[in-house]
Amino acid sequence: MPYKLKTFTDTESYWKAITAVFAKSKAKQDKENPFTLVASGGSAVQLFDQDLDLSDTKIFIADERFVPENNPDSNAKALREKNLGEKLVSWNTDYFDDAASCARVYQEYLPKSFDLMILGVGPDGHTASLFPHIEALDEKKQRCVATETEVFSVKERVSMSFSTISTAKKIMILMMGKGKRKILEKITNPETDFHDYPARRILDFKQVEIYFLDQ
Repeated sequence: MPYKLKTFTDTESYWKAITAVFAKSKAKQDKENPFTLVASGGSAVQLFDQDLDLSDTKIFIADERFVPENNPDSNAKALREKNLGEKLVSWNTDYFDDAASCARVYQEYLPKSFDLMILGVGPDGHTASLFPHIEALDEKKQRCVATETEVFSVKERVSMSFSTISTAKKIMILMMGKGKRKILEKITNPETDFHDYPARRILDFKQVEIYFLDQ
């Protein structure tokens, strides 16, 4: 299997291991260009509560709810509350009338690849805002896509596509809590169809590590 699964039973060891990977990735940074980091919402936001060297770093957001950026559901709002300042490259949802236009513009700001990407997995197996059985799962040309979900309160979303996610030099999938055991079993089962559990698709990419906090 191309991915690695690392399981932890205490929070301190969990975040210590994750920040060590961050530091190792940043040490490989091309000094002529900023370190490019991608984070999703949810548990990935907690990364910025840790002691990180964010100097010369650009932070992109893997996906966003199509709501104003001051909305409590906005990933940009959650990340801005971590004092990331101008390092953060948000989707700028306030400036668009529809999610598709927002996605088309955001992809123009993306570098060809990323140094590190931090993602999570939802209870339905989605990752970023790539939900089960949507057309965007098979998108290969567009780097960002507009998506929708009927499962969660904010239905309209924008997200990096799988083709963009695959360009990351390293991908870390963060999963926390005993409630994630079943979904972890689903996505690590090689017989699982990624159309049913989209996070399964990422496990076929290179340099993928799952960090599971089993508590």
